[in-house]
Amino acid sequence: MGPPGAPPIGPIDGYAGTSVLTGPGIFSRLLGRSVELIEQWVSVLDDVRVVDRLNFVTLTGTATSDRIQFDDLAAFTIAGNRIEAVLTEGDWQAVMRSGAPGVFAIDVEGPFEDAFSDEEAIEEAGRAATNDPNQFWCLCQGKDMSITASIVHDAQAAGFQWIRSADALLRWARVTRWPDLAHLLLPETGPPSLLIHDGGRSTILCGSLYVHGPDIEPQAPLKRGEADATAYAHGNCSVG
Repeated sequence: MGPPGAPPIGPIDGYAGTSVLTGPGIFSRLLGRSVELIEQWVSVLDDVRVVDRLNFVTLTGTATSDRIQFDDLAAFTIAGNRIEAVLTEGDWQAVMRSGAPGVFAIDVEGPFEDAFSDEEAIEEAGRAATNDPNQFWCLCQGKDMSITASIVHDAQAAGFQWIRSADALLRWARVTRWPDLAHLLLPETGPPSLLIHDGGRSTILCGSLYVHGPDIEPQAPLKRGEADATAYAHGNCSVG
């Protein structure tokens, strides 16, 4: 089935649900709401696995669909993130995927009779799958579900790179080769700033790279090249 239009979504974390969101403050707050939802879902899902990388978090898990509210799914996607939820009962399966912010496509396979008890419910679910994902999710409450939720941070648009926690940064760094790590943290044309989501007001300045928490907005010098290499080689870093 083709992608339905999502119903209007109200303000999220103080911002109206618009398609254009700009400015470091807005990106930071949207990331904060996205992390809150990831951590909330970790607490209610089964078989949970979370993978952290630079500018990216993926959660997978299983449960019945009543453990997650549609409004939370919509809020997560309006922040620019991705959702795929698979609902099953018998030989019936529905896959709900996010597309544009706040918009979902629903693909259904198998007989509706396996999932819904009477003709009226079958017709209502068929209509909702085409044009009302919110209603469809409500009609599917209690069905088996597997879900993949991914935070996707656009560092170039936001003006800073991001990772969910200091622990996640250390885990990611341990499995990344040093040249690749340096290239990812200091790309030639990318922002020389890394926001660690649980960093509070902490700051570290090393060459042109600022590492900082969400409660401070540092002003970073933009020198590159040999000055950076010298700073890293001699440990010329300042900690705030």
